[in-house]
Amino acid sequence: MQDLVQAYEEEKNVRIKERILAVKLHIVDGKTEKEVSKMLNKGYSTIKLWIGKYNKEDLNEMMKFLKSPQYL
Repeated sequence: MQDLVQAYEEEKNVRIKERILAVKLHIVDGKTEKEVSKMLNKGYSTIKLWIGKYNKEDLNEMMKFLKSPQYL
C-alpha cells in the first residue's frame, strides 16, 4: 500500500498518475469502484480495468508508459 502512495507522489506522467490514484483510492482508502469512477469522472469499466490490471499484475505493469496505438 505504501508503494502506491510513494508511486503517486513521485510519478510525473499525468495519465499514469491518474491510474495510480484510482487504485490508491480503491485499495488504500477503501472506496468502491463506482465511487472512484465518480470522483475521477471516468467510466466505471475503465476504473474496473485499471484496478483489475493492478490486482492481476503489479504496479510496474500497470504503470507502463501508455503508447500510441499500433494502427488507426
